[in-house]
Amino acid sequence: MDILPVRCANIVIFSDFDGTITQKDTLVYLLENFADPAWRMIEDQMLSDEINESEGLQKEFDLLNVSWEKAIKSILTDVPINPGFIDFYLWSHRNHIPLIILSGGLFDICSAYLDKQGISDIEIRANDVSVREKRWKLIPADRPRIKGLCNHCKSSSLLEKKDEGCHIVYIGDGSTDRCPSGYADTVFAKDILEDYLIKEGREFYHFDDFYDVMEKLDGLMDEGFRQDSGFAG
Repeated sequence: MDILPVRCANIVIFSDFDGTITQKDTLVYLLENFADPAWRMIEDQMLSDEINESEGLQKEFDLLNVSWEKAIKSILTDVPINPGFIDFYLWSHRNHIPLIILSGGLFDICSAYLDKQGISDIEIRANDVSVREKRWKLIPADRPRIKGLCNHCKSSSLLEKKDEGCHIVYIGDGSTDRCPSGYADTVFAKDILEDYLIKEGREFYHFDDFYDVMEKLDGLMDEGFRQDSGFAG
């Protein structure tokens, strides 16, 4: 593919990690395999907005009983990558488009997972964690928090780029993607995020894998995003 710096000017892509880049949410994987089943009730409370993610995620972590070493080894062994992500990463490089990962999960998991795929130069913004004697203590991301409802306020990253005049592409699947998707110009969604956007009557592009995203973005950029939020490339 040719390098196309002109048509890609001022575009930035933000992608969720869990369930978007990975085929399975890594935190859900840990909870399913190493936590008291009571975590499911907490998850349901977060999904129904009875409690916010800022409170609920630590409550779920309190139910984990696994060492960090066993947790990360299990994730790297058992959680597959979403088809097309590596090609999408290479595509973004060829087109000079910034690709930034915004995760409601853990930085060290994202970093280790991508390192295994041979990817070490993507910016990752996520929460941190301290694990001592199988006790997990969540450390919220060091980012501005707009509403204080999430440990990692993904929306703050999108607002920074909007202030710079960028056309924002957002790719996600989960509950923590609902808020940031509202600040994006072009949204790719599936699963929980897709259901939410349909309910809200908001426009988005469905995707199953990153080949879908790559193909659609190629077409939109060739059109200068003229039919997408009035953007002119």
